[in-house]
Amino acid sequence: MKNFKQKYYTIGEIAKICNINIRTLHYYDSIDLVKPVKIVENSNYRLYSKGQIPVINSIKRLREMGLSLKDVKLFISLITIIIATLLQII
Repeated sequence: MKNFKQKYYTIGEIAKICNINIRTLHYYDSIDLVKPVKIVENSNYRLYSKGQIPVINSIKRLREMGLSLKDVKLFISLITIIIATLLQII
């Protein structure tokens, strides 16, 4: 059996990959829109996963389309529920 290690990205790395301000990611964390998958205890480094990149990019696109953060959060929540429901059916 292979041992797969999860690749984590620091907030600076994820900000660069997604072309988004670090302060914006801090704010998204504070409003529970995008939470880091892990916070390193001693340093408080926020770590993000590869799977969060499409979520962050989707939030950016929805904001560019004029949606408020409240509506973006609702949209992301609904999509998450729909995917979870579909996975239970399949």
